[in-house]
Amino acid sequence: MAHGGGSFFGGVEQTIAEVCFLATPAERDSRERLLPQLVTPELLRVPPIRNDSEMSDKDKEGESCCHFGLPALAVSAVVPSFVGNGNGHSESVQLTPDPPSFELPRATPTHSIEKIPPCRMEIIRGRLEKRGLSPSVIRLLLASSRGSTLSTYQSAWNGWYRWCMAGNQDPLSNDLNTILQYLTHLFDSGLASQTINLHRSMLSMTLEPVNGINIGEHPLVVQLLKGCYNSLPPRPRYNNMWNPDDVLKFISSLPDNSVLSLSVISYKLVTLTALSSLLRVSEIASISRTSIHCSASAAIFSLSRPRKTQHDGPLQSISLPRLSGRICPVDCLENYLGRSKSLCPSSDSLFISLKKPYRAVGSSTIARWIKKCLSDAGIDDSFSAHSTRGSGASKAAKIGIPIEQILKAASWTKESTINRFYNRPLTSASVASSILTQTD
Repeated sequence: MAHGGGSFFGGVEQTIAEVCFLATPAERDSRERLLPQLVTPELLRVPPIRNDSEMSDKDKEGESCCHFGLPALAVSAVVPSFVGNGNGHSESVQLTPDPPSFELPRATPTHSIEKIPPCRMEIIRGRLEKRGLSPSVIRLLLASSRGSTLSTYQSAWNGWYRWCMAGNQDPLSNDLNTILQYLTHLFDSGLASQTINLHRSMLSMTLEPVNGINIGEHPLVVQLLKGCYNSLPPRPRYNNMWNPDDVLKFISSLPDNSVLSLSVISYKLVTLTALSSLLRVSEIASISRTSIHCSASAAIFSLSRPRKTQHDGPLQSISLPRLSGRICPVDCLENYLGRSKSLCPSSDSLFISLKKPYRAVGSSTIARWIKKCLSDAGIDDSFSAHSTRGSGASKAAKIGIPIEQILKAASWTKESTINRFYNRPLTSASVASSILTQTD
């Protein structure tokens, strides 16, 4: 092949066995162009190119012996129109010198897009297996994420998967331009910056790094998320918060615990527990029945799993104070234990369902019970069960409880969290006692 300002030529083909391919996949640069070392003062031999009439039926059906990764010679950008003498041999051909864009066709992905499993954890598991890790190691690596996180990330992965399939994109590709376009698509769809940030975290935990940098830490991704935040700053869900005293007055108006139905005392207990402990609904659902110890001054129990922001140390213990009157959470707890213990003896969860078959309830049921109690107390339906944390924390801060105690009780790591999202003006000792003490 002659190199310089002139043309390069292909020599006359003598036998089909003397075929030199233009390049193997390893002989292309990042832009899929021929590498400079291929341009040598040697002749380039190309195989004869036959028309349809000369091809066998097997060839026409696409069952050739060519393997994946080898360049196709029948691409017009690579090989010119056939010029032959009919004897099966190609004649010397002259190509246009130094074309402005001599790009090879893009390689097909090493996996079929249609065969990508929709389950995110299966993708991660398969990647770990390819590294040669043992099943026991893989099991512990996958256990590093909690069930709620896996569920949230799977939901985000479903959105990414559908978007890629609709655009004929590879969901396993870590192409930075595609990722930025997807995050922009989420913003244009009206999603808040917190939700877009969740999708960023999911992609960073699922896809391979980009040039050695995790997707979530790539400068362009970080800059784009800042742009999302500045363009649409998140607003607080509530500008003001309901007053816990309104709920406490309603609970005080209820009859004695001994005459309350199982459903009413369940609603009452979860609401008093949520208000006084600042626990999340998922954490209330994880209270261990066998860990409960009631004394003359308080009830102490532990959770069956770590709290949301806990990543080390033993499972936390929670204390509820014994108070006077019908708003005492300990009296309510003791009454509930006496009624429910025999209904579902096989479960260690404190709260069980209200109807047969009796079994442990999850966070969604706990949230529904709290909402029912708040609604009966006259609290606007726009407030969720999670608002008990904001309402209780706001009251504790208002009456002067040190912020450090509030952060510890609510399992918040930063003071900015309560100031940004929870400490709101209320409408009309310890954290628990201060919350449950009615004020004038």
